[in-house]
Amino acid sequence: IELIEACRGCQGHYIVLSTMNCEAGVLEKIIANCAMKLADYKVPIFIENGCRGNDISGYFYNAYSDVSDLISIIDYCKSFCKELTMGICYNIGYANLLEKNISSQLRQCGEYLCIVHGNDNDGRRNDKQMPYTFTKGRGDLTTDWYHIIRELIHLQFHGWFVFDTAGLFGRCPERLHTYFIRLLHAIAVEWEKQYTFAERVLA
Repeated sequence: IELIEACRGCQGHYIVLSTMNCEAGVLEKIIANCAMKLADYKVPIFIENGCRGNDISGYFYNAYSDVSDLISIIDYCKSFCKELTMGICYNIGYANLLEKNISSQLRQCGEYLCIVHGNDNDGRRNDKQMPYTFTKGRGDLTTDWYHIIRELIHLQFHGWFVFDTAGLFGRCPERLHTYFIRLLHAIAVEWEKQYTFAERVLA
């Protein structure tokens, strides 16, 4: 309840519930108890796909790893209050840790997809890198970002895309942060061009 009130006080657009190392049934119980208040405040709730584990022991499936499970949980929670606004925040990095077919998972999300959490890693550690800054070998991208963007275009996705910079900013000198922010802007411009490519060709 405090989180909902804080979100409203800050004029927040949504709340994302992380499911990393979350036990089965915990989120459903919390949302069910707060459903009416969430509906009254009109604060959308988005559940993020997750997993369990850490960088040392590795990462494994949990109750919130599959899109089908997330959809079932959302439908279950909305049964308590039809006015409740819920959706999926799909974390690319977490899917990478579980070697998921990301394009297929995004397709499965369909209209439930509201946020894409764009972060990158090597598939073994939760590095929280921003797109294009993590490669393996001689510059091979660990995440196929162009296929991901293509899938989002096919889905006609117009929700939020949140970039994860925690790992990158935590490992580089502060004076370089400005340049990485410029890189973020350049990525957004590049992807926007892909979104509008067909329209520009037709025009």
